[in-house]
Amino acid sequence: MRKARGKVEPVPKLWLSTAEAQAYLDCSSNFLQKLRDEDLIRFSIVGRKFFYELASIERLLEANAI
Repeated sequence: MRKARGKVEPVPKLWLSTAEAQAYLDCSSNFLQKLRDEDLIRFSIVGRKFFYELASIERLLEANAI
C-alpha cells in the first residue's frame, strides 16, 4: 500500500476551545459564561474544558446582525 503524498487538506473546525471562542468573538470569559447561562450558544464540557459549537456562534451573530 502506498502512502499518499502532497498536502493534507485542513479539516474545518466544528467546535472551538474557550480561547478560540473568545478570540472569534473578541470577548471575555464572563461574556461566554453569560451566553452559556442564557442558552444562546451550544457548548460541551469534556473533563473540565469547555468547547463551543462554531455553528451556534455564527447563528447568534446572524440573528443579531443589523
